[in-house]
Amino acid sequence: MIRFIRTAIHIALILSVTVCCAKTDLEGSEDPAIPRITFGNTEPIPAAGIENGCVEMTIADANGRAVKVSPDGKVVTAASCTETAVIFSVSENTGSDRTGYVVVSCGKAAEILRISQKRGTVLHRKSGWYELPEIADDEAYIYFTHDKLPSSPDKRNYSFCFAPEHYAAIWVAYPLHKCYTGSADRRNSFGYDIPFSKFCDDPRFEYQAQVTGAYYTNRNDTNISATNLQYSRGHQLPSADRTASAADNDTSFFATNMTPQLQALNGGAWQGLETLVREKWICSDTLYVVTGALFDEGHPYAYDNKSQGKRVSVPTHYYKALLRTKSGISGKKVSECRADELQCIGFIFAHDTSRSSQKVYRSDACSISALEQRTKLRFFTNVPSAPKDVCDTSLWSGLQ
Repeated sequence: MIRFIRTAIHIALILSVTVCCAKTDLEGSEDPAIPRITFGNTEPIPAAGIENGCVEMTIADANGRAVKVSPDGKVVTAASCTETAVIFSVSENTGSDRTGYVVVSCGKAAEILRISQKRGTVLHRKSGWYELPEIADDEAYIYFTHDKLPSSPDKRNYSFCFAPEHYAAIWVAYPLHKCYTGSADRRNSFGYDIPFSKFCDDPRFEYQAQVTGAYYTNRNDTNISATNLQYSRGHQLPSADRTASAADNDTSFFATNMTPQLQALNGGAWQGLETLVREKWICSDTLYVVTGALFDEGHPYAYDNKSQGKRVSVPTHYYKALLRTKSGISGKKVSECRADELQCIGFIFAHDTSRSSQKVYRSDACSISALEQRTKLRFFTNVPSAPKDVCDTSLWSGLQ
């Protein structure tokens, strides 16, 4: 069972409401017996959430009339009223976008106040996980974590930032240590990410593209051919990085971990890089990895061939960001290390057919700072001393 990391409300609306009883025009005439209620301004709350999980609405009745407030229970779960304020307790939203309504009455008049709350994030404010990039306050993304490794529930598995626009994760972040690898076979158990679907209140899996064999190149062409099925299901978290148990390996085959990837790259330089990460650069102190996809303007599309023919964005580039201690056996947390005790590096590959060889070259490497400029992301923000301006390829064995 996946345990969601619960946080304060990520995005919502806090509404400052002024209720004023005034005259209302009825077909050009005014009836002083019917008061009018007007609402004040609305403003977004900080991304960090609402202090103490409450929304406070200050209500002033210009004519001294009694003001009644009644929540419908969808978003607002409780309310208490004083002479000057109504405070609503708002439950955390770990599902899809939702809306609740508050009825404000003044004499014979009544208005409905709408409160909208965007879906939350399971990663917001999660400190101490060194692999996590900075969490952006952007409604275009959904953040999620598989925070329990099936074979060892005390160990986290991986986290991702999902872009429904692309039907893909723009990054997947994970720790790598020998405890994550073992003798389990590759499962090939491609399927929907059910925990993610439940988090998004997504029973029909509308955010996920599910594919049998490979992605179609053309929506209406269902021929099984090399030209029509040219994109394989490319892992971001490699299957071979989760082999301590069969259940661990299954989690790497979720649709949320897949992107349409040319097999020339998937089985070529990209696989070569994954092998170096797993066999050469893994260490006792833990290696922290971010794998991601870029979707530059003009990127191509492929199609989901199992469910409803979803148009899936094809990445224009793939990248990795890596961080570890230099010695690999220091026994120290990376957050406690000096810059000269750490090493980090980035890699970026164009998504084309030119890299069918599994060789990875020093020229493929870049500093994390350069990778940040290219991706517009910030990596390893929980490790202030990470030497992100340094790209010392001599510290990373196996590069050509």
